Amino acid sequence: MDPGWDGVWTSEARITSHGWTATIEIPFSTLNFTRSKDDIWGLNFKRFIRRKNEEDLWSAYRRTFGITKVSQAGELVGITDIGSGRLFIVKPYGLTTYDKQAGGSPKYPLTGGLDIKYGIRSNLVLNLTGNTDFADTDVDQEQFNLTPFKIFIPEKRQFF
Repeated sequence: MDPGWDGVWTSEARITSHGWTATIEIPFSTLNFTRSKDDIWGLNFKRFIRRKNEEDLWSAYRRTFGITKVSQAGELVGITDIGSGRLFIVKPYGLTTYDKQAGGSPKYPLTGGLDIKYGIRSNLVLNLTGNTDFADTDVDQEQFNLTPFKIFIPEKRQFF
């Protein structure tokens, strides 16, 4: 499971007279897989209802496996002759600042850059960047470790 997955997707949820529904749309290009015919996908959904302390599942699984074990998930069938297309994401950016020095005229330095993500194959993605800007990267929370084990801090920069 990748808790830091940052794919392109949209969703909508609503409460109707018949209950609660959610619609989730994930473009095939976000998933970056090879062309397939009559594949069976492992898929599962989990919902927590905190006020009832209730957990609802689309397909039950053994507790020893957990929801991330796709081989124990439900089967989604009927999706035929599909392909993801090529994963191709371009993220340009531009930055300007205002710098007024005492007694001088104001300066407006301008800089920019580009991030490109391209899916070469279903299991190989090329990341390119030009003039990378790490200014708006989340700062890691400081952790105090009293154990002899190393602390794992996940990478938060989009390029990596």
